[in-house]
Amino acid sequence: MDTRRVMLAAVKMGILWGVGWVILATAINTIIWFSALAAYAAQAHVTLIEWLGYGVLRSFVVGWCAGVGFALLLAIAERNRTISTLSAVRVALWAALMSGGVGVISHLYSHLGRPLFRDSPWFLTINIGILACFGAVAGVATLGVGRRGQRSIPLADPSPVAGLR
Repeated sequence: MDTRRVMLAAVKMGILWGVGWVILATAINTIIWFSALAAYAAQAHVTLIEWLGYGVLRSFVVGWCAGVGFALLLAIAERNRTISTLSAVRVALWAALMSGGVGVISHLYSHLGRPLFRDSPWFLTINIGILACFGAVAGVATLGVGRRGQRSIPLADPSPVAGLR
């Protein structure tokens, strides 16, 4: 498969995942704001819009990185399979692995210059668990979109699509 085509598919996957992660993060950040941070934010002079804006930017970048990483990992690891023969469980595991890994990297980056476990050690575990679960769901959903797209576009060559060969 053409390298340029694989990279373009990976970038598209990153955008799709970035948007999904923004939706999830906005919902979670809104719940956190109204449950725990409103009093603290008033003292720190942080508005809800600033809180959500930071969350949107960060979650899009993390989601984009996870999506691109997942697409490239899947293209390498499952190169001999077509979309129709991919196992949903295996795709979910690859996606969870990549999302959890990006979550670890994001957590490490956000703690540069500060103690790594300034928060509870359970915070990192729960954060990575949530990201891995969301990644698994996103991976299976992406597989479903790919399979539906494969059925709707007639191909002259029945070879694998999206760089999975």
